[in-house]
Amino acid sequence: MPTPPWRPKEATLVRRQGLFHLYYTRGIPTAPFDSTWTELGHAVSGDLYNWVEWAPEIPPRATEWDNHQIWAPHIVETDTLYYMFYTGITHSPPDWIHHQRIGVATSPDLVNWTRLPEPVLECLDVPWTYCIPSMEGAGDFRDPYVMPDPDSAGHWIMYYTARHRDAPGELLIGAARSTGDLTQWTGAGPLFNTAQRYTLSSVTETPDVFEHQGRWFLLYTTWNKHPIGIQTALHPLADSSGWSAQQFLHEQVPFNNTDPSFGPEHLVVDGHELYYHANSAVDGIEFLEFVWEDSLNFDLIDPWIVDTALSVPQPPLAGVRLVPVLGAGGVRLVVDTPRSLEARLWIADVSGRRIQLLHEGRLPRGRSELPWDGRASAGFVMPSGVYFAVLETAGERRVARFARLR
Repeated sequence: MPTPPWRPKEATLVRRQGLFHLYYTRGIPTAPFDSTWTELGHAVSGDLYNWVEWAPEIPPRATEWDNHQIWAPHIVETDTLYYMFYTGITHSPPDWIHHQRIGVATSPDLVNWTRLPEPVLECLDVPWTYCIPSMEGAGDFRDPYVMPDPDSAGHWIMYYTARHRDAPGELLIGAARSTGDLTQWTGAGPLFNTAQRYTLSSVTETPDVFEHQGRWFLLYTTWNKHPIGIQTALHPLADSSGWSAQQFLHEQVPFNNTDPSFGPEHLVVDGHELYYHANSAVDGIEFLEFVWEDSLNFDLIDPWIVDTALSVPQPPLAGVRLVPVLGAGGVRLVVDTPRSLEARLWIADVSGRRIQLLHEGRLPRGRSELPWDGRASAGFVMPSGVYFAVLETAGERRVARFARLR
């Protein structure tokens, strides 16, 4: 999981009403980089072994700040809503060159998401970062990880990846704090213990932090031979002197091949401590379980089989027909549906790149016709070639192929 041609990267796992929901960065490795990694995959399982892929979520918005790519989701649950933090990429040359910022979407049910109109944190908000939005690589600010602040009930800590203005050639982990409003953040400084002189890597990214028996574990990805690093401290925002020397995950579990992995994450469910990461050797997400030998040392084993009879629902497109009708003025997409449904209809090219959004919202029962005039969302006319009409609900997708001749 996922099925080809998709390759997963950073992921976040949450459980609701007995079902696991996995959101993950996904892309097509054979496609040009700028044409893919443009939406988050969404898969659902009752037992962590059998997965159903639902429709992807959080696509780029052509006229908004997150207009290019979407990466690195992380979900936290409050009493009323789920908050998904994600990295949105702004690419609008010459002012914004692959500029990374952190946004938020909220949902009551892990399916219907509402995005905030503006990012909640970016390098321009953090004075210690290296931040030139118009320069390639000078606006790196990504990989949000959010957790409750152990010092103050109802408060939160966010970790992220950024560049320091005094060492712009390397990436390290930074932190921010919130007093309760998950859309408002104040910088809490860099974690210098994740700088290159401590991690031996010019790239330290994808932070994950959790507590075990009074000790805080910081996991992250490096570009070392053994990529997953671990440090521990007595407080999650300790200064560099309070963190242990780096240990590699490979040293804890030498018989597990963790070298192809990146993006470490964890989740506690029913007393079980899950560990998961993207595994480039199999182009999938790998799930394991912590087994602790003492407060510092652990093994990773296959996860327990969840005792559940729940089946994963398949949001219905049963009986729905999607037919492209070619004409002199362009293409009409005819949708026949036996029931009213919430859906998106968009046009993609052969690389999977989203060209134009034709509809987002409720389609009435019966027949609807939606025209496409052959233009991309930016207004220019697309060339002749093969295109795809894609109809999506919250958990299913219908695709129709057609050829366009100018």
